[in-house]
Amino acid sequence: MSVIKKFLPYLIVSVICLIASLIYEHFSHGVVSIYMLHAWAVPCVAGFIRVIFDKYLNNTIYRSGWITLLCYSYMRGVIEIYGTTNKLLPYFLYAGIIILLLSVTIVEKKKKKTSK
Repeated sequence: MSVIKKFLPYLIVSVICLIASLIYEHFSHGVVSIYMLHAWAVPCVAGFIRVIFDKYLNNTIYRSGWITLLCYSYMRGVIEIYGTTNKLLPYFLYAGIIILLLSVTIVEKKKKKTSK
């Protein structure tokens, strides 16, 4: 699989997150959160990591990990904007990191296509 095909889904999600952040910032009346504005960086960095370390990752578990971190970023942003705290929020961060580490330890064997 080419590098572009591996990175393209992550780039698309990054652009969607960036557009959503810019739209929110435009209509937010000056109330913004760093976690919400920079949520686009999570899938972007995840895409770079996947391109570099693809053979060492379980792709299904890896996707679950970075999506959990993306949810953490948006939820933290919403809670900051609302002006409150939540004691359960750090568990999203911990779960995302643990899932990402699991994606490295549980590597699936990739089958090579054989042609006759």
